[in-house]
Amino acid sequence: MNSFVHIQGDPNSHLTPLILVHAVSGFALPYFALGSLTGDDVEIDEGRPVYGISSPIYSSSGYRLPKSLDHVAHEYITMITHHLHSTGPFILGGWSLGGMIAMKMGKIMRSQGMKVLRVIMIDSANPDRYPAFADKLEHQAMATLTFNPIKQRMSFLSAQIVAEEEEGNPSSEDEFFEDGGDDMSNMLPRIYQHIHNGLEIISKKNEPSPNHRCRTPISLIKCSILGPLPKTVLEPRRKTMKKRFEDKRMGWHKENFDNFETIPFGGSHDEAFDGMYVGELTLLMREILNRCR
Repeated sequence: MNSFVHIQGDPNSHLTPLILVHAVSGFALPYFALGSLTGDDVEIDEGRPVYGISSPIYSSSGYRLPKSLDHVAHEYITMITHHLHSTGPFILGGWSLGGMIAMKMGKIMRSQGMKVLRVIMIDSANPDRYPAFADKLEHQAMATLTFNPIKQRMSFLSAQIVAEEEEGNPSSEDEFFEDGGDDMSNMLPRIYQHIHNGLEIISKKNEPSPNHRCRTPISLIKCSILGPLPKTVLEPRRKTMKKRFEDKRMGWHKENFDNFETIPFGGSHDEAFDGMYVGELTLLMREILNRCR
């Protein structure tokens, strides 16, 4: 799997590139479901260039998972400058954990003199408000609850890729996987490991940034549907999840930003990139991007 992949658009376009960071699964794959982020009259391989970042855990067996959001943010900034041979301007974004990482990246890049026009967070809560786990058992339980639906989706995708390859019609997602569906089963333990680590780094207190205020404009696309909370989730965490959902800024403090907007989205968190909702999500992201050149 490539850690840095071209999702859509023309790499030679004059429009500022958008880089989307993976969610807790570690895959940038969901971003392939988005329609043209430039316009309905623009082909998917034209217009604004969009890139996705997947975790290097899937491309390197010796990769060491990060210990903090700052760690992974620095790592991905290096990846961007290496692949794009540029120091900006950029637009950053991501779904869930990806938005949290993109926020960190934006602050660091700005401190290094790089230009970030905007950060787009797709239903990303403030990790500083994420409660610590009661014990290792709760940590494992939450990792398993997160892993199981992703495992089901990946298993379905694996079968789909194999079928398309047998029919001689490879899909655009094939560049993610060198060995098609056979490679997918080998990834499952890494997916769980990545999820477990991702939950760990957002559940522990992160060191405050030297300049806590964010100068880069932020767009938070917030889901308006709260999916069912599993009964196995401990009551204190259930209350926290509900409270976070009811907060239109998802725990982000208004006073820490120069420019922060919340945009309601009709989907739920886990289904944001599913067929029922991805069209609306595409339109919302396109409207935000149209304000940036």
